[in-house]
Amino acid sequence: MSVGTLYVSNTAKLSQTNFHAVPFNNSKIEYKSDSADAFSFRTNERLPQGTRVRYNDPRGKRYGFGGQIYKVHETTNGLYEYDCVSYLRLYMGKIGSVSYSNITSYNLLKKLLKNDPNNFSLAGLTKTTNKHTYLKWEKKSIWEIARQLQYLEWKAGNPVECYVDIDGILHFGKSINTEQGYKFSTQGDGTNMIIDYEETLTTDDVVTVGRVVYNGATKATAKASKEMIATWGYIEGDAFDCTENVTKGGSNNSSSSDTNSDGQAFINKYNINTKIVKQANSIIGSAKTDNAKAKAIWKWMRNNIKYSNYACTKKGALGTLNKRNGNCADQTHLYMSLAGSVGLQVRCNHIKGHFYPETKLNSKWFATDTTTSKGWGNHAMNGGHLAYYSNPNTFNC
Repeated sequence: MSVGTLYVSNTAKLSQTNFHAVPFNNSKIEYKSDSADAFSFRTNERLPQGTRVRYNDPRGKRYGFGGQIYKVHETTNGLYEYDCVSYLRLYMGKIGSVSYSNITSYNLLKKLLKNDPNNFSLAGLTKTTNKHTYLKWEKKSIWEIARQLQYLEWKAGNPVECYVDIDGILHFGKSINTEQGYKFSTQGDGTNMIIDYEETLTTDDVVTVGRVVYNGATKATAKASKEMIATWGYIEGDAFDCTENVTKGGSNNSSSSDTNSDGQAFINKYNINTKIVKQANSIIGSAKTDNAKAKAIWKWMRNNIKYSNYACTKKGALGTLNKRNGNCADQTHLYMSLAGSVGLQVRCNHIKGHFYPETKLNSKWFATDTTTSKGWGNHAMNGGHLAYYSNPNTFNC
């Protein structure tokens, strides 16, 4: 993680700033959407549990890490390895029953933060204008409430971003147009792209140079704290900052936020939403084979997307993902969008009274119906086949 600087402090109060820099390597940030981020690093300095840790990313407080050490490991070569948890955990304590009427998200969060014993800062809140008629929560955390308010603002046409920065300040305000993961512009015809990210490391696994490679030629480089050339965007999270899980002098294609190059043409062609792409890559994890990817997505949807009974399409892929429920058509929209985003060949099979997705595995089309427990490769075509659809956004009822 040579692109930034690591600081530590033994003071407990967030408002105090007496940090000092420490040398480090073998660092890794694990970004999580619904729980506290994790950070690990090694250094020759002995630090106690509870030490505050701050990684300053040159791109600003939205990135990097701020939190505390919760576990210490001593390695055989005299270095200490530390596991840290972010300040987000401070916002995850459950609170009692709360209810509000005719109130904006801004004023609601302001009240919650003021009443919390942690004496949270209000500096990260931006005023919102949409008023909620009535809201009530039972045993939810401030973070859970903030995320639900973020969703309500989105529904009202006022997209906001919600995160806790490296100083432990909760931000709730207008979204900025940024994406995590690969943010490269499409080159050529968009279908035969060979884009890779390579790193040069020291013997201690510290990244010194990052390179964007396109069709075998280096197109952009970043040294130390410099970002990638704007045309290619930047690599954020563990693809650029992480020095673990990287083959020296080789490539790093393992980031959970990466866009799979095999699915990029599908993403471009059908305008797949970024949230769906990130969810797909999070689901498949380290899966390499098409069968493993398809089975992972199928199982995830079986466990996380409930069936709702209604006719035709109502929510589409993104709506089904956000609502976590849908009928056979909407679940097919979502499965096709998830699977196509990670390079799988998919289509919708329309039979009388039913839609379900199929995935091409080992050169054969394979049923991957998420609305039935027997939908993996064993689907009865009741009523006969009516049509196939390759577009994950549009079916004819």
